[in-house]
Amino acid sequence: MLTFESALLLHNLKQIDNPYIFDANNLENQALIVDYKTLKFVKSSYYTYDKSSSFVARLDELEYLEENSYIKIDDSFIIFTHKGYRPYQISSINLCNFLNKSILVPIIVTMITDYLLNHR
Repeated sequence: MLTFESALLLHNLKQIDNPYIFDANNLENQALIVDYKTLKFVKSSYYTYDKSSSFVARLDELEYLEENSYIKIDDSFIIFTHKGYRPYQISSINLCNFLNKSILVPIIVTMITDYLLNHR
C-alpha cells in the first residue's frame, strides 16, 4: 500500500522522462533526482542539469518503492515496473479479488448449502 508521501514521489518520478539518481547523501537521507537526458558533462567530474526537471527525494521513500516493486533501481537509473505505472489499478483489482473471496464466495456457498439441505 502506498503512503501519501510515496504516492507523491511516484507521481513526481513519472513526470521525468528518464529519472536518474544523480547524487545521494546517506547522512541527510536525500537523493537528487534529475532527468538523465538533461545531464551535461562540463569538465572533469562536473555536470550540469536542468533544475526544472529535478527534485530532492528521501532515500527511504525510494527504498520503500523499490522494496514494494513499484520501481527498480539499476546503476542509479530508476525503472518503473507495471505496478509502478498503474498503482491504483492494481489496488482496485486486489480489492475486487478480496471482496470476491471474502464476501461473494461465502454467500454462494451458503446458498448452495441451503438449497442442498432444505430442497431435497
